[in-house]
Amino acid sequence: MLDAEKVALVTMEKTIQETKKISQLLLLIRFGVYLLLLTPLVFWKPLDFFFDSTKGFFIIGIIELIFVAYLWLIYLRPEFRPRTGRVGVVFFLYVFILILASVFGVDPFVSFWSNTDRVGGVLLWLHLAALFLIVTSVLRTTHDWQHVFFLSSLVGITVSVIFLLTRLSSTFFDYSRNGSTFGNSTFLGIYLLFCLMFSSILAFTGETKRLRQFGRACILFFLIVLWFTGALAAKYAMVGGLILFVAMWLIVQGRSTIKKMAGRFVVVLLCFLFFFALFQLTQKDSYLHQAFIEKSSGSRFAVWSVAFEAWKERPFLGWGLENFPVAFLSHYDPCFGSPECGGEGYWFDRAHNKVLDTLVEAGVVGLLSYFVLLIASVLGVWDAYRRSKISVSIPILFTTFFAVYFVQSLAEFDLAFSLFFLVIFIAYIHVLTQSPIRSHTPGHLSKSFGIVAGLVSFAFPFVFFYVVIFSVMTNQTQLVVNARTVGERREAYETQVFGSPIGQDYRRVFLAAETVKWILRTSQQERQVFSQPFQDELAVGIQGLSDTVARAPNNLKAANLLGILYQLDAHYFDKTQFVQAERVLSESLAKNPRNQHTYAALSAVYLEQGRVAEALALLQEAIGLYPSAPQSSLRLLAAIRLTADQTTYEQKKAEILQGFPDLEDEVTILAQMWEQNPDQLYGIFY
Repeated sequence: MLDAEKVALVTMEKTIQETKKISQLLLLIRFGVYLLLLTPLVFWKPLDFFFDSTKGFFIIGIIELIFVAYLWLIYLRPEFRPRTGRVGVVFFLYVFILILASVFGVDPFVSFWSNTDRVGGVLLWLHLAALFLIVTSVLRTTHDWQHVFFLSSLVGITVSVIFLLTRLSSTFFDYSRNGSTFGNSTFLGIYLLFCLMFSSILAFTGETKRLRQFGRACILFFLIVLWFTGALAAKYAMVGGLILFVAMWLIVQGRSTIKKMAGRFVVVLLCFLFFFALFQLTQKDSYLHQAFIEKSSGSRFAVWSVAFEAWKERPFLGWGLENFPVAFLSHYDPCFGSPECGGEGYWFDRAHNKVLDTLVEAGVVGLLSYFVLLIASVLGVWDAYRRSKISVSIPILFTTFFAVYFVQSLAEFDLAFSLFFLVIFIAYIHVLTQSPIRSHTPGHLSKSFGIVAGLVSFAFPFVFFYVVIFSVMTNQTQLVVNARTVGERREAYETQVFGSPIGQDYRRVFLAAETVKWILRTSQQERQVFSQPFQDELAVGIQGLSDTVARAPNNLKAANLLGILYQLDAHYFDKTQFVQAERVLSESLAKNPRNQHTYAALSAVYLEQGRVAEALALLQEAIGLYPSAPQSSLRLLAAIRLTADQTTYEQKKAEILQGFPDLEDEVTILAQMWEQNPDQLYGIFY
C-alpha cells in the first residue's frame, strides 16, 4: 500500500514538474511572439542598411529562440503539434516552390543567404515557415490573437507618432526620410496597411466594448497618418479598398435588392477601373502613364520591361530568390541613365512590382502558387463564415485587405518585416478556418523526437551565433570608412570582406569602391607613406572579389571592381597585374555586351597601357549602344582629357555640352580633378 502511495506521489510530482515546464515554455513562446511585434521599432545605425537589416536579423533571431522552445513543447504535449488545413498546406507549398526555384536558380548561395538590404532569401522563408507552425499551434483562441492585434496596434501608434513628430520638426529623427522607423515612406505605408487590418479586426470582433472602440479609433488614426505619408501606392489602394468594403457589405448585408445591385455595380466598376488603369499605364502618351512617371520614376517602366524579358528566359521556376540583379544585368537595357528611361539609375535589385519580381525569381510556378495562397486564404474565411464560425465582417474585411495589399504591391516589393506580418495574418486565417481543437493526447512523442529536440537545442547557440550575431558583427562596413588608424582599417576591412555570407557580395563591392577612393584621392607623397597598407588592402579586396566572381560570373559590379583593383595594383605596384585586369574585364564585356559600364571599365585599362585608339574605340562603341545616355559621353571626355591636348579637349567638351547641357556641373568637376590629381579621372570609368 505504501509502495502504491509512493508511486502515486512520484507520478504527481512528475506531473506538476512537467506542467510547470509546459507553462514556462508557453510563456517563452508567447513572449517571443510579442517581441516580434516590436520589429517595426527595431533598428541599429552601425549596421549596413540599418532600417531594413536590423529588422530582418531581429525576426530571424527571435524565431530561432522560440522554435527550440516549441520543439520541447510538442515533445511534452503532443496536442500542441501542428494541425493541417487547406491554408496551411497551400502556404507550405508556396514556401516549397520558392526553395525549389532557388535550388535550380542561377546563384543558390545568394538565394539562400540573401543580401543585407533585403534579408529575404530562403533562410528567412525557413524561419517564417517555422513561425507559421509555432503561432498556429500555440495561439489558438480569439483571446490569444486579440493580444497580438492589440499589441501590434500599440506599436503602430508609436511608429505613427514618431512619423508625425518628424513632420512637425525637421531636426527630429532627421535621417528617417519621412519613413519613421522604416527609413522609407513607402515601407511605412505598407506597414500601416497591416496596422489598419489588425485594428479593424479589433473593431469588429473585439471581446470587450473598450477593445472595439480602441480598434475604431486606431482605424481613424492610421488612415489619417497614411494620408500624410508619401506612400502613394498604399494610399490610392486604400481608397479603392474602402469603396470595395462598402460595396461588398451592401452585397452581403443589404436588405433590399437595390442595395445589393448597387454593391455589385460598384465591384464591377472597380474591376473595370483597375484593368483600365493597367492598360493606360502601358500607353506612353496617356495621362496616367505620364503621371506615374512624375510621381515615381521613368526608369520604372524600363525595369519592368527588362524583368519581363528576363522571365521569358527562365519561365517556369525563374532565376531563384534574390537573383533579380543577375536577371536585370543579363537583359540590361542601355537606355538606363538616359532621359527616355527616367534619367536616373543604372542598377536595380527589384522590379518594384510583386508580380514581376515573383515571375523573375520563381517563375510562373511561383506566381501561380502565390495567387493560390491569396485565393485559398480568402476562400477559407468565406467558408468559415458559411459554417457560422465567424461574423460576416471578417470575410469582407479580409477580402478587402488582400485586394488592397495586392494592388499596392504592383508598384512596390516586400521586405522581411512585411513578409513577417503577411505570414502572421495568414496564420490567423489558418487558425480561423480550423476544425475544433482535438482533445488532449496524453504522454510524450517518441523518444526519437526528444533526441531531435535535444540535438536542435545543442546546435541552437552555434546557429544563432553564425546566422545572427556573426552577421551583425560583419555587416558594418562603416567600421572601415570611419577607422581612425590604418591598422584599425585593415582589421575591419578583412573582417567585413570574409564575414557572414549574408550580404557578402555587397560588402566586397562596397569596400572595393572605398579602396579605389582611398588610393585615387591620396597624393603621391601619401601613397609612398601608405604603400604597404595599400597593397595589403588591394590583396584582400582582390581575393574577396575573385571568390565572388568565381561563384557568380554575372555579378557585373564585382567583376568591374575586381578589374579596377587589378588596374590600381598594376599602376602603382605590379605592372604584370594589367594582364589580370584585362582578362577579368574582357570576360565581363563578353557576358554583358549591352552594358556601357563594361566598355568603360576595359577602356580605362587600355588607357593605362597607352592603347589609346583601342580605348577610344570602346568608348565610342559604348556611346553607340544608346547615344542619348550622357554618362558614356562624359567618360569619353575624361579619356580625351587624359590623352589629348587642351585644344582637342576643349573642342570635345563644347560638342558634348551642346548635346548634354545638364552635364556642365560634372564637366566642371572633371576639370577640377584633372588639376588636383589626374589619377582621380580613372574613377569616372567605373
